[in-house]
Amino acid sequence: MNTVRLFFILVASLASSHTWAQESEYRPFVEDGKWWVVETQYLWYVSVVEEFYINGDTIVADQPCKKLMKRTFDFDKNEYSDSLYYCMYEDGRRVYYFPKGSQQAIMLYDFGAQPGDVLTLGGFSEDLTMTREFKIVETTSLDFNGYTYNGLRADCIGLDYGDDPAFTWLESIGSDYSPFYKAPSNKYMAGQPYRFCECWVNDEQRYESIYVYGGAQYDVNFDLTINGADITALYSYLIGDKAPLLRYKAFQIRNDLNGDGVVNGADVTALYNLLLN
Repeated sequence: MNTVRLFFILVASLASSHTWAQESEYRPFVEDGKWWVVETQYLWYVSVVEEFYINGDTIVADQPCKKLMKRTFDFDKNEYSDSLYYCMYEDGRRVYYFPKGSQQAIMLYDFGAQPGDVLTLGGFSEDLTMTREFKIVETTSLDFNGYTYNGLRADCIGLDYGDDPAFTWLESIGSDYSPFYKAPSNKYMAGQPYRFCECWVNDEQRYESIYVYGGAQYDVNFDLTINGADITALYSYLIGDKAPLLRYKAFQIRNDLNGDGVVNGADVTALYNLLLN
């Protein structure tokens, strides 16, 4: 009897230990120092880059929150803006936000949901107060840079995007199309104009999309051909009125042709030599 009792105690202990280990592996979405990069494409080139980042604390409706900022680089209009997108917080594995001017929190994600659960979620760029129902279809995961991110795949109830779940959400980093926009995708669609590219916590990269910096290397103007027009495009960015936009990290890396960490005249020369040879 004592042996049997000891066996059950051991099993219970192991189960408890396993549950704790699973809980400890959860990676939060809301963290100080975190920032996300989303690119919007027009035809074959990137026209707008949005950088979402957490910057400071605040309180909304007695709820401690983090301020989510949105920094926008519009290369076509040569405009740069930086403003508060909304205030957000995380409770357990649920992420909530307050639209600007609202005292009512809206759920953005529930990373603790299970297949079969129905969630009412916001996160629509056209209207941050809007919500829709989503049914969790299955779980998924992603390994990147030594991290494992558990996630969910869902369908939006009442909308048909095809046979496969149209939404994928990964803990810590969010949607694989845009962390803050509910963007569907499947094999029947041509794809979204915007795409989630990177997630960082301070200087540590947590995620990079396989689509980041797409197209041929050194195709500066994204016309799918590397020629003298790319030299002209890079030169224009350096001396023209769009030069301040080169502060954006992703754009700098994309056009840092000689790999010295900066974009300057040496990269124009490097591209010229590449074509000349």
